[in-house]
Amino acid sequence: MSPATGCWRDGNLLVVPAGASLPARCVKCNASAQMGKPQRFSCHDPTWDPLISINFIVHIVMAAALQESTKVAIGLCDRHRRRRLCINHISLAILGLGIATLVAAVIEESLLIGSMAGLFWLVAAIVGSFARHVLTAVHVSRSEARLKGAGAAFLDSLPTR
Repeated sequence: MSPATGCWRDGNLLVVPAGASLPARCVKCNASAQMGKPQRFSCHDPTWDPLISINFIVHIVMAAALQESTKVAIGLCDRHRRRRLCINHISLAILGLGIATLVAAVIEESLLIGSMAGLFWLVAAIVGSFARHVLTAVHVSRSEARLKGAGAAFLDSLPTR
C-alpha cells in the first residue's frame, strides 16, 4: 500500500480502503491536481438483481436499503476540470434547447416538435452523465471501495496488491 494514501490498484481498478484518501494528483492523467469535494460512491449487492423480474419497486427498495456507500475526494488537473465543466455546460445548453423546443411544440400544437424536445432532453441527460461521473463504483463495502475510470498514468503510480 502507498504510505501516503493507503490506496492501490488491482488491475484496472482503483482500490480505496475505508478512511483512506487519494493522492493530490489528477485521476485521469496523474498531473498535480486540486482535490474536489468528496463524492459519494454507492453500490448494492448484485444478488438482489433478479428481483427486478418479479417487481421493479421491490428491487429498488431492496437495493436502496442494502447498498453500501463511501465518500472519496477526487483530484482533477485544470485541463480535466475545464473539460468536465465544458461538457456540463453543453448538457445545460441542450437542455435549454429542449425546453425552447417544448414551448414551440405547445405553441404550434405539434407532436413532432414535442418529440424533438424529448429527444433533446435524452441527449442532455446522456451528455450530462459524462460530466458527472469521473470514476464509477464497481464494488463498495465497509472496508473498501473499488472504482473504475482512473487513467493509466494514475494507476501506474500506485502500488499493486
